[in-house]
Amino acid sequence: MFSNAFSLCTRSSRIFTRLNLKQKLSAVNKIPLTKNNVFPSSKRSLVTEAIGIDKINSHIFRSKELLIMHGSKGVYGGQIVGQALLAASQTIDPKYHVNSLHSYFTFPGDNRIPIYYHVEEIRNGRMFSSRIVHAKQNNKIIFSMTCSFQVPMESNLVHQNVMPIVQAPENYPQKLSSEGNRHLFEMKEDGQYDMKTKIGKIEAECRFIGHPDTNVQHRELSDSALSPYLLWWYKATGDLSKESNFVHQSAVAYHSDYQLVYTSLLPHKVGSRSEREFLKMMVSLDHCVWFHAPVRGDEWLLYQMESHRASSSRVLLTGKLFNMQGDLVASIVQEGLMKSSDTVIEKLDPKTISTMPPSLISK
Repeated sequence: MFSNAFSLCTRSSRIFTRLNLKQKLSAVNKIPLTKNNVFPSSKRSLVTEAIGIDKINSHIFRSKELLIMHGSKGVYGGQIVGQALLAASQTIDPKYHVNSLHSYFTFPGDNRIPIYYHVEEIRNGRMFSSRIVHAKQNNKIIFSMTCSFQVPMESNLVHQNVMPIVQAPENYPQKLSSEGNRHLFEMKEDGQYDMKTKIGKIEAECRFIGHPDTNVQHRELSDSALSPYLLWWYKATGDLSKESNFVHQSAVAYHSDYQLVYTSLLPHKVGSRSEREFLKMMVSLDHCVWFHAPVRGDEWLLYQMESHRASSSRVLLTGKLFNMQGDLVASIVQEGLMKSSDTVIEKLDPKTISTMPPSLISK
């Protein structure tokens, strides 16, 4: 779980130009539904392997692989979110899109045994349907998710936050994804399984922009007390052009947990201390995503991360995902557990963060 979370590069002169607000709000990017099953297609990419599940029966699914990152005590949370959402999607008509998910992590996942996802149908409506998913290991619920599905509808009432002005992704150096052990489960006819272990990583191509108010290099970023705000580009590894909208949304959910909680460290000057010295624990407690528009998981998305509060060893974070056309396609809210070390860390004064009130931009 503990890895170097901060990266920042110097700015070059080229600026990624935003569309004007009218163009943004009128842009509709529809992903055509394929005739394939809503499972990932046979032409697999690395991210579809990461969120891959096997069907046990109509409402029970099993993880094909699990990733535990170096230094972490449990399975990468975004992988559980992505697999659970894909499991729920198997019980829904493809005319629906996911509009939201709300999830809680109750126990760390053990990547040495498969996770079983049990899907319960709560509502099947004309416009909305909902599902509850319980992720189990050894018959113990380690994770729960409630998700909602909506038939896409047009609306004459549309507004959104403006996209931050940043450079195009290729103008930022690539940041390697965090690595760990990837356990693959090959099921046998008798219901047992063989497990293979490989080196794995978060299946995303990342371009870190960093903090917008400073040109401090990434190796120096933790020495400064900064507002808890980060920007970065990411997209899924592999080609998802043949996949359904459910696979794209599950891939985005998989990535949305990556590095978000680390933004909460920015105001507190970790400095030369390792995160293991600075913290006892940093994990996700819950994770929520709202999908506002169709989204492609294999195209660049700008992730705007912000932490609003740290208290009682808990941190609250929000995220916004914009596509390359400037559309706000998803919003994220997460609460994390961040327990500081009792023996090393000094008592720090509380930090306050200045925010500007939003203002309406005339068309």
